[in-house]
Amino acid sequence: MSMPLLKLAVVGCNSAAGLLETLSELKLPLAAFYPLDRDDEGELVSFGGDDWPVLELADFDWKTADVAIFLAHTDAIADALAAGCKVVDASGGEPQRGAVPVPPVTDVLLARLLGAFKAAGDVQFAVGTGLLAVSQEGQAGIDKLSEQTRAIFAQQAVEVGTTYAKRIAFNVVPVAQEKAAASATKLAKKLGVPLSLQLAHVPVFYGHSLSITARFGAPVTADALTTAFTDTGGIYLLPSGTASSQDAIGGDQVWVSNLAVSDDGLSASAWAVVDNSKLTALLTLAALQAALEAR
Repeated sequence: MSMPLLKLAVVGCNSAAGLLETLSELKLPLAAFYPLDRDDEGELVSFGGDDWPVLELADFDWKTADVAIFLAHTDAIADALAAGCKVVDASGGEPQRGAVPVPPVTDVLLARLLGAFKAAGDVQFAVGTGLLAVSQEGQAGIDKLSEQTRAIFAQQAVEVGTTYAKRIAFNVVPVAQEKAAASATKLAKKLGVPLSLQLAHVPVFYGHSLSITARFGAPVTADALTTAFTDTGGIYLLPSGTASSQDAIGGDQVWVSNLAVSDDGLSASAWAVVDNSKLTALLTLAALQAALEAR
C-alpha cells in the first residue's frame, strides 16, 4: 500500500528515541511532523534527516494532525481520537478503543516460534525464558544502563532509580512474574498452546533473546523440525553456529539456532534472537497502514 502524505504526530519522542530513529529509517511520506513529549519542550530530535523542536504535549492542537503514533502511554490518546486522528498505540499500555495497537515484540517472537513448532507436530505445551534488552524500556533503559556502567568503572555509587527494581548494569533483573504470567496466558489463549514464561531484563542495549522448549504429543524428527522452521515466515534458521542478539541487529527476522530434538522425539528446543527496535518499528508501520485503511 502506498501512503498519502501524513501530518504525523509522534508522542514520546524523547522517551523512545531509539525507536523514533528506527522509524525515521522507514522514510514515511510527511506533509508535517509534530514531535511531542510531556517534558523537554524546545529540544531537538532528528527525524527524516531533519532536526525538529519538541512540542509540549499538553498544548498540542490535535486537529492539526491526521495520524498519531504513541510511543509512550498517556491519556492524550483519548484527546487524539476525539479530534479524529488515526491513532497507533505502540506504548505497550492498556489497549484503547479506537486505537490500532502494536503487538509487543515478545508476543511476535513467541508466536513465530510456536507457529514453527506447531507446523512440526502436535504441541502439548511450551516453556520459554526471554531476555529483554534495556531498549525495551525506551531511552530510560538505555540511559540507566549507560549511567550505571560508567559509575561502576569509576568506582562511584550506583543509583538504582525507578526504571528497574535492581541495578541493571552487570546484572540480570527478572520481570515481575505476574506480568510475565499475564503475557503467557494471553498468548496461550490466542495460539492454543499452554505456555509457561519467564522474562528478565539483561544489560544489553538492543536485541531480545529467547530460549524455548516444546513438548509434543507424538514424536517428531529433526528433519521435520528443520523444515518447519525453514518454512515459517519471519524466521531465519542459522545453518550452523549460534546466533547472538548482536547478529540480529538491523534485520526484521527472528534468528534461530541451537535447534535440538530429544532422543525420544517428544520435545524440542530452540534459541532465538531478534532486533527488538527494528521489529517494533516495522510492526508500528503495519499498524499505521491498518489505521489509515480503517474507516
